[in-house]
Amino acid sequence: MAVYGISDYEAPMVPLAVSNAAVDALLPSGLVRAEQSATPPGTHPILLPLAHNYNTRPSWLPLFSLDYLEYSVVIPYVARSGSASLLTYIPILFLNKLFPILLGRLVYGFPKRSAHIASAPPLYQANLSSGTTLVEADLPAYGDALPPAEYPHFAQIDPMLRFPIVTRWMGLLYVCSDMNWELDTAARIRPVSGELLLTEDFIPNLEERRFTISGIDRQPLGAFLLTTQWTFSLPHFCGS
Repeated sequence: MAVYGISDYEAPMVPLAVSNAAVDALLPSGLVRAEQSATPPGTHPILLPLAHNYNTRPSWLPLFSLDYLEYSVVIPYVARSGSASLLTYIPILFLNKLFPILLGRLVYGFPKRSAHIASAPPLYQANLSSGTTLVEADLPAYGDALPPAEYPHFAQIDPMLRFPIVTRWMGLLYVCSDMNWELDTAARIRPVSGELLLTEDFIPNLEERRFTISGIDRQPLGAFLLTTQWTFSLPHFCGS
């Protein structure tokens, strides 16, 4: 019997082009930026999901479920040093529930941390317990909820959501897990636009902190509201 995680999911997902230096500062030893053409020279793409995970459960335990909010920074187009295999690394994850933090750390090695998160779409906010702001956003969705491929600009985003996710388990060894976003089946997206603030406490080393966000219907690397049901494998050897 295959064992994996499964969850319903909704999140405005905001792609940004940030400096190579800002990305390099987030990558641990052994991981490097890979070549990509999604953003201009000197920059690298990141994705910012402001997510609500619900009905989150192991595949073998259908009566158990978690419901939590998670704001993260996702870096696609990375690789292990000396390898050509494209991966995704997630250096920043803030959650509002303790149990999924512990589960993510122990099973996968994700660097999950606690935050006070308030999601009342289209308004999103996360703060540290000290009151320090991490993220503020006003991102209303509009337009039709369609399969992702129905929005032509999604073609640039699509590969970023298909790479294996690499983590450093317990700081000892790199492992990979496979996230299936059901992009070709269950997933639906709507464009979002608005304003986004990221602070130094959320992502260090950014040159810009306030962003005006355009939708996926208007530009490549446009933002969108993703509604889907994902499945997530257990960790495994990353391969070469």
